[in-house]
Amino acid sequence: MNLLNKITKVFSKPKKEHETPIIDFIIDKITNCEEKPESVDEQEWKSIKKSMLFAFRAKKRKLPLISKGRRNAELIKTKQGFELFEVYIKHL
Repeated sequence: MNLLNKITKVFSKPKKEHETPIIDFIIDKITNCEEKPESVDEQEWKSIKKSMLFAFRAKKRKLPLISKGRRNAELIKTKQGFELFEVYIKHL
């Protein structure tokens, strides 16, 4: 019996610790961001944050959409959100 336990330990996957993925950290930072860039007004900043949140939540979901049209629309919107993230990362 002891031999069987050792064999199962060899072939079993190691347990992962429950760490918060980086994507959750970034979503939290975007959501709780108080500082806005000086060159952007309040309404535009909310729109930028909304686009960035959409992009990261779409990546976190990991399930592709069935409709090809919706999938392409989501791909374009996600790409735009990540481009905005590249520009405004220092303000988060």
